[in-house]
Amino acid sequence: MSSFQDDRFNCLVDSRTDQYKTHNMMCMPFRDTDDKVKAISQIINKYHGKESFMEAEEETLSRYLLFYDIVLRNAKLYERSELENKRNQVLVDLASLVFEEQSTIEQTVHSIMIHMLSFLQTERCQVLLLDENTKTFSRAFDLNWNDSKTGNLDSRGAFESCFVGITGNLATTGKVFAIFYGLGIQYAQLPERTRKAIAKTKVTLEVQSYHATTPLAGTQELLREYHIPSTEIYKLHDLKFDDFSLNDEEMLKACLRMFMDMGLIQRFGIEYDGNQILSHLTSEEYMNVVHVLKNAILSTDLTVYYKKQFTFTQMARQGNFNRKGEDNRELLRTMLMMACDIAAITKPWEIQKKAIINREKKEKLPLMQVEFIDSVCLPVYKALAMISNKLGPLLEGVKGNRTRWLKLAEEKELCFSSEDCLP
Repeated sequence: MSSFQDDRFNCLVDSRTDQYKTHNMMCMPFRDTDDKVKAISQIINKYHGKESFMEAEEETLSRYLLFYDIVLRNAKLYERSELENKRNQVLVDLASLVFEEQSTIEQTVHSIMIHMLSFLQTERCQVLLLDENTKTFSRAFDLNWNDSKTGNLDSRGAFESCFVGITGNLATTGKVFAIFYGLGIQYAQLPERTRKAIAKTKVTLEVQSYHATTPLAGTQELLREYHIPSTEIYKLHDLKFDDFSLNDEEMLKACLRMFMDMGLIQRFGIEYDGNQILSHLTSEEYMNVVHVLKNAILSTDLTVYYKKQFTFTQMARQGNFNRKGEDNRELLRTMLMMACDIAAITKPWEIQKKAIINREKKEKLPLMQVEFIDSVCLPVYKALAMISNKLGPLLEGVKGNRTRWLKLAEEKELCFSSEDCLP
């Protein structure tokens, strides 16, 4: 069949060239081991005549393509081998660049950029050094293809470079070349860091050379002759360090360091092994003890106290308080904890009245004390006195202090209302 009789044939080439005309065509693909098409062979017009291609010719072409496939694979393998050889050579050059002696950063960067231009075949190359503290570019080196022949390396400030915006996004990334170039720069910076370290050592040794040594006897004589300033001698109550400031975290670290230097942690260390008083209890007993302790601690909360105070007072007045019930024992425990918490109100007046010293709004304190006694103290001590007569002295102490606080409150009120007391 002629090619023009096939709808898939494109006759555009034949229409443009009158000297050549396609009579017949045979196309055949050849595939790789994964059965993927790698190329198409196309055979046009038999050498003799206009006959169509026969099946024997198709078989011959198919077998020939097998050899062509082998040749193509070998060519690709050779190409890959050559490419890998070039890559290895570049890596060897880069490694030699890293480990050869470099005296300055400029010399190292210049060698890096020459290798980069020759390997990547680019017209221009830039290296921007990143500052470790600010995480920004500190210096920029620029090298053109023509400059690489003359050895001229342009160094400028980082912000003068026109590519800082792009390279800034890549400052934290790196490929193979970036790794070797970074090693080269790092290796070149070592001598500079070494010189700085040597300079610091010389300064330290020079400062220490002025330090004088003295025997213990001489030191003791100086201590006897001159008094070392101390808080006891000068009666200092407060120490301030205004020449420098610390934030909260630094202040906390300084305090912890001071405690460690003074040995306070070791001196006031708690022997935890000897205080495991609950270690021999069973799980049930342990939970009961923890519940009692938790209830006792929360009993000093006024919210908990006000919820249970009315019930306890009613049971105390009726005289039917049963101490054997668990709920009643918990209720009694709450009232006793509150009574212990506010027990300062029952102390003798000579001790009780000292509370007025160093208090803000001390002119209102007597009236506030009376209100506190009436609302909190008297109800609990009255109820406890009903349950046990031995707690009666506590109630009497509260009443006596209330009378004196009330008298002070009345005197304060008369003083403020009188014109003689006005300043």
